Amino acid sequence: MIEKTVSLFAAAAFILPLGAQNLPFDERRGIQFGWASEAFATNLRADGMLTFEEAEEEIRFQLGAFREGFNPAEYDPSEWQDHWIVLQTAVYDPFDQQVIATATLTDNEEPFLAGGQIWVWAFNSIEYAEDSEWLLVAPTGWHWPDVSSVLPVTYSLADALPDDAVFGAINGPGFHLRLQQATAIPEPALVMLSSIGFLMLLRRRRCV
Repeated sequence: MIEKTVSLFAAAAFILPLGAQNLPFDERRGIQFGWASEAFATNLRADGMLTFEEAEEEIRFQLGAFREGFNPAEYDPSEWQDHWIVLQTAVYDPFDQQVIATATLTDNEEPFLAGGQIWVWAFNSIEYAEDSEWLLVAPTGWHWPDVSSVLPVTYSLADALPDDAVFGAINGPGFHLRLQQATAIPEPALVMLSSIGFLMLLRRRRCV
């Protein structure tokens, strides 16, 4: 994982960069944009019962992109970090029940190409381990802005579609965000395996 240096700003939230240096924002080049999850929402841990607040464990959100040509949906989650580049890291606010931040994009170099997909990766630990819980989302309508643009840009996870979640879940019945055990089989793969098992069982019964 590579973390690109950015200037970080907080708006009703405590922002914590991971290993990044805070550099002065050059107004002559770059664009600032806001991003957030829904405020005062129900956000669940992997068990589907415990909320972020009840777990009393820090949840971090990273705004970033994968290297060009890498689609995380086509690879095992253990490989994601090797292709992940972070623009900004923010910490979930348990009092407002949301994450909210302002990021600065200073150039449109790969993988932050103008119009490219913005990704959000939430976790209690980014390490690929049994006790790690993740949420990976490619929100509909979230695209890297052109750094030469003067138009204000804001993004909200409240607008994301359930299908935007590659891992974990978003905007489902009764919740806004839900983490998933990092080492668990993604739901589509689990359904496929279940279907294969059912067909094998059906075949055995016909042979009896």
